Amino acid sequence: MIKMIAHRGDTTTALENTMEAFENAVNAGADGFEFDVRLTADGVPLVYHDIMLNTDTENGFVEDYTYEQIKQLRTTVDSVVYKIPSLDEVLDTFCGKAYLEMHVQDYKHASIHAIGKCLAPYRKDWETCEVTSFDTAMLKSFREVYDKIPCDLLIYRGRWMTDEIMIRLAIEKAKLVNADGVHLPYQYVIPETVNRFRDEGLRIHSGVIKDPSKLPYVQSTEIEIFSTDNIHLFTDSLR
Repeated sequence: MIKMIAHRGDTTTALENTMEAFENAVNAGADGFEFDVRLTADGVPLVYHDIMLNTDTENGFVEDYTYEQIKQLRTTVDSVVYKIPSLDEVLDTFCGKAYLEMHVQDYKHASIHAIGKCLAPYRKDWETCEVTSFDTAMLKSFREVYDKIPCDLLIYRGRWMTDEIMIRLAIEKAKLVNADGVHLPYQYVIPETVNRFRDEGLRIHSGVIKDPSKLPYVQSTEIEIFSTDNIHLFTDSLR
């Protein structure tokens, strides 16, 4: 059965990339969730998407704050107060209980070792995790150091690309970094394309699907995973 991944958690009920959003996603029936990882000034991986903070009191670059400083920050949305979790917190709570997609957002060499160190205690659950990035250099470096941790390349179609150019570049880049698979925009998850990637030894995950009516066609390709920003639109059809 295809796995449903909540993009940044259940963002319909809580602030993205928070423990509340992840807990709500799992409780609502998601098989796992995607989240973003950045490094603090003192090398601690934390879960945050943007390069700049957007909290109640601070809006500087994430990388300029220590973890102790980050721990004190809060973000209030609709009277609910959220904190920024560390990667360790997320892994300790959810690793082995949900499928975890870790999107590495920065391009520091230190991130490779910091994230790998966090993942090391969960070796038995690595098959339920994956590290992803749009950046081939980051993913290639990570795979060279931690070759047993699943790694997938994220792909988008540039405005100058034809469909065929995007597909060929995706295959070339994925093979260059020795990726396990590729995350494609859902509209390109069609049998012909999926089979081309499989012939190259690559799995396909579907990017964010917003319209439930698109899911049956994606399911027909027998891919493993799709992502969505609103898991509640899809839970009934997947039961």
